[in-house]
Amino acid sequence: MNRLFSLLGLLIAVAIALVSCVTRDDPARALAAVQFLCTEEASLPEGAIYSYGVPMDGVLPLSEEMQAALFGDGIRPVALDEATVGVSYLAYSAPFEITLFCAKSADGAKKLAKMLLHRRDALLRYWQDSTNLEVLPSATVTTYGRWVLLAVTGDAEATAKRLRRAL
Repeated sequence: MNRLFSLLGLLIAVAIALVSCVTRDDPARALAAVQFLCTEEASLPEGAIYSYGVPMDGVLPLSEEMQAALFGDGIRPVALDEATVGVSYLAYSAPFEITLFCAKSADGAKKLAKMLLHRRDALLRYWQDSTNLEVLPSATVTTYGRWVLLAVTGDAEATAKRLRRAL
């Protein structure tokens, strides 16, 4: 009887671990988090949501060309191989962006964070003469476990704090 309870306990633990692994980097969860962050923004500029890694209904795919242009100075960065899923809200004509990746590992999250810091710096250079420059100095890259966020918003720190609720 003890063996049966031990086996049952082991099966339950494995089932919980499997469910946890599936839901942690669930594309729907990433999409819902970015959509939530967008709805919380006071003045959201017109833009679109793009997905990376897994096709999502009603969301534009982030093509290899866009990946190279956004994150790699024309070359797709190797750090993107560390992501299991990613979702970005990109404004069409303003320095406003919310990008969220889930990494395969903690080390992968560090690589993605470095890539997103490079992206933030590129945005600072590109938009330096813009009248919308006020959002850029607060742009932040935040890591929560395997989740990595780039927030270029009116209040990037508040956006990063809201991400905790969204995940």
